[in-house]
Amino acid sequence: MFHIIIAIIFSVFISVQSVPTPTFQQCKKTDVTCLNGNINTIFQKSIKGDQDLGIKSVDPMHHKEIDGQLSVIEYQLYNSTVEGFSKCEVVNTKLDLEKRELNFRVLCPVLVMYGVYNISGTLIVMPIEGHGDYKIVCKGYDMQVETDIMIQQDNNGMKHISIKYFKADGELTEGMTTDLQNLFGGKQPQLAKDVLKFVNENWGPVAKVLQGPVFGANYGKIVKNINKVLKHVPLNQIIEE
Repeated sequence: MFHIIIAIIFSVFISVQSVPTPTFQQCKKTDVTCLNGNINTIFQKSIKGDQDLGIKSVDPMHHKEIDGQLSVIEYQLYNSTVEGFSKCEVVNTKLDLEKRELNFRVLCPVLVMYGVYNISGTLIVMPIEGHGDYKIVCKGYDMQVETDIMIQQDNNGMKHISIKYFKADGELTEGMTTDLQNLFGGKQPQLAKDVLKFVNENWGPVAKVLQGPVFGANYGKIVKNINKVLKHVPLNQIIEE
């Protein structure tokens, strides 16, 4: 009886300690399709989360505050939620171990963001000011992510990469609809209507002006999760060294 109890305890201990890792192909350096599949798997794992790896999902993603201090316009977004990153796909991956660079594109069919905004300044040519609820729906986001990586060894002598710096930019390809409640404190309804009309008709340039701080906040959370995944994936499972 004692031996049975010990066996049960041991089996439970093993089941708790074992951490499943994603399955990868070991890619040749010249096999872009293979490498892209591996990085896409890592990206998806970082978005959807993995309880066994201690990674929380970031779709939906939540931000307490995003501060946008730009040249002629300032905005803050509070208690914001972003939805849709789990539907995105990584393409055009390039990993250069000698230059310590990992670059890729992320294609997102739809991203939705909503919360509370505060804004003041000039948006391209339109004066804008307000504080209230907002909702933005972006369709067809093509985002470029450039990163500098580190290569380190774990306690078992296995090499792992991690992202130490990232830069994200992007282009909207299909459109953006924006709803900003209480523009100008509700005191200038016609001007508020004109501003929203301008924003929704000029979605490409408007997104380009405002997206930087949001990209920084979004990819800050995504990269943090990517690095958590990479801790469990030796470099030689991703690409031949």
